[in-house]
Amino acid sequence: MSYESAGLQKNQILKECSGLRGIYRFTNKTNNKTYVGSGENLAKRFAIYFRKSELVKSKRPIHSAFLYYGYDNFRLDILATIPNNPASGVVSIESKGELVKLEQYYLDLLDPDYNILKVAYSLKGYVHTEETKVKLKASAAKRGRAVWVLNKLTDERFHFLTTREASEFLDTS
Repeated sequence: MSYESAGLQKNQILKECSGLRGIYRFTNKTNNKTYVGSGENLAKRFAIYFRKSELVKSKRPIHSAFLYYGYDNFRLDILATIPNNPASGVVSIESKGELVKLEQYYLDLLDPDYNILKVAYSLKGYVHTEETKVKLKASAAKRGRAVWVLNKLTDERFHFLTTREASEFLDTS
């Protein structure tokens, strides 16, 4: 599925993508820069993009681009979909793995400009600013759930808000 104008076709996108799991690509029609992403429910994922209040909170390049260029200057392509388990409506572990593999395939193939992270579902390679590290540490300490990982070989320290983020970073369960 392709939508030539994400802004003008917003309602159609949300309707047709409801309940779909898959991989998508936004293409800026002004400069041809792209973003590749995935979602367990594409309509819910896209609804976040269409909320300007969410975009303003983030400093992600794709969010800034939506705010600067406007949704009408973006084409949306659904690159692949994975069906949910029709009997239960629950996503199987295998299909979650498929989603990650498919997203990584498209990240490698398309080398999207707006993606900060180049590994699907992982924070590997991402470095927070010192200001962000201070804010994250304070926020996590407030909640009492901060997770730190220490690489004993390099003495590098990594901060995560949850154990899940830490385990994804370490590529382990």
